[in-house]
Amino acid sequence: MARRLLASTNNELEFGDFVLSPLHKPTNTRIFNAYVVRLLELLAHYAEALALYRDNIDSYFEFKAHRSRVKYYFEFLGMHTNVLTASEQITLGFIRHHLEG
Repeated sequence: MARRLLASTNNELEFGDFVLSPLHKPTNTRIFNAYVVRLLELLAHYAEALALYRDNIDSYFEFKAHRSRVKYYFEFLGMHTNVLTASEQITLGFIRHHLEG
């Protein structure tokens, strides 16, 4: 995806800025909503892969780091369910299932 700014202030803000800091509010909601849906798609693949390889990852701490990252993004998506369709919200439920085992 091309680099697209989500706010036009003195500071140029990208999607990652909104994910990492709850203090920001996007001004371009159309692009922001599209990125939230894309994040859900990527997170679903990531969580599924973690579930499949849970018993095959040698280092517990490496697995824990990946799981923590997925949980963080899952919680971010949970704050933006208004952007997601009903089927995408079901996908969020599957991600929860993968996280909890």
